[in-house]
Amino acid sequence: MHSKDHPRAALVQALPELFDPRTWLPTVLAAGGMLRRQDVGGLVRSAADAIGAGTRQEAVSWIALGLRCHPDRLVDEIRRQGIFRCSKYRFHTGQLRPVVSTLLAHAKALSLADDVTHYLQSVSRLLQLGSSVRTLDASLREFLVRRNERALKTVVAVVDSLFMLDHQGDDSRSSENWKHYTKEDLAEAGSYIIHCFDAENWTARRPFQFHG
Repeated sequence: MHSKDHPRAALVQALPELFDPRTWLPTVLAAGGMLRRQDVGGLVRSAADAIGAGTRQEAVSWIALGLRCHPDRLVDEIRRQGIFRCSKYRFHTGQLRPVVSTLLAHAKALSLADDVTHYLQSVSRLLQLGSSVRTLDASLREFLVRRNERALKTVVAVVDSLFMLDHQGDDSRSSENWKHYTKEDLAEAGSYIIHCFDAENWTARRPFQFHG
């Protein structure tokens, strides 16, 4: 089996103790230059699959290997693929939080740079909000289901009016007041509402049309 053709499979073959909870860390530390920079994207996809399947140790091992060999490239790819975003998992963070916590617990052993450690700490803090955000997200989706006839049209009309009136955010107001936010912030919120609307399959069941 050649690394050029099957890089991740070759790594598993070369590092048979990579996914063992007792030996993963020394295996990663001894891996040296076994991981090629161009294979990091595939490694992150493997980590994402492991998170989705609930195989936490596999996810930890893949990410730790990337952090050990090509930390900057690994973080860039994690951000690009969004595997640490709460929204990717519908804000169910039970599988992801232990992965990040384990990586942070071994940051010193992995010789992680301060900026990489700070990034993981920021991710960890955001994941702690997952449960609260999930409740809000579920409430929003339920509202969209109940008000499917008018919700999307209203969102589009409101966002359009914000730009027509050149709404400016007022940061002296409470963050709980919509006037605190810029029109770009509110447009992004509107985009997420439309995404939720589409995700609940209402557009497929009942195509939305404007009627003047």
